[in-house]
Amino acid sequence: MDLLLNFDLEKKHTTFIPMQNLEQQIDVNKMAKENLQLKNVIAIYNKLNEMLVQKQNLIEILKECNQMVGREIALFDLEGELSYSSCQSVLLENFILEYKKKYTNWKFREQREINLDSGKILISPITVDQEVFQYCGFFYRKDEIITEEEKLILERISTICSIVLINKKAMFDANERMKAVLFEKLLIGEITDYKELLRELKLLNIYVQESY
Repeated sequence: MDLLLNFDLEKKHTTFIPMQNLEQQIDVNKMAKENLQLKNVIAIYNKLNEMLVQKQNLIEILKECNQMVGREIALFDLEGELSYSSCQSVLLENFILEYKKKYTNWKFREQREINLDSGKILISPITVDQEVFQYCGFFYRKDEIITEEEKLILERISTICSIVLINKKAMFDANERMKAVLFEKLLIGEITDYKELLRELKLLNIYVQESY
């Protein structure tokens, strides 16, 4: 049996701990840590799902994500132009400048860790109609470690952002179709009553003042 030497300073004697027991304790500690991380990820997932129902604004969602995760987060397009950032610093400016120099001609369809001179970015694509539309990313210093937990969380954040944008696009497309239908009705003379026209316009969130 493999043994580990252990010296008790208080009792001033040496004992031997079986290596098997030590390995089991390490496994237990590892499982406890992984369970805690999993609970944290699930809690953030649930919060993100709530935000998807309650909010349809990407900036508000990302602000809350920054508070939940405690990691600097940014939203930027394929050319590296910022739409939102939780921090405004020289470090962020350096990140973006380096990204623009090296990666503006790239399109990342999967989560990617990008190493730059000034640090690291973990980015996840935001897709609309199966096309990469934007990226959201966590920012790290050179000496910081990107955890599996943060990878899972960022992937979920990018999915939520995709759903929000898809919903907005669907609403916009439906609104445009309704406008086309209303225009056609006007052309063929199906709508002749002014009040009926106002009702139709109101459905499109177009409010015409009586003075017009």
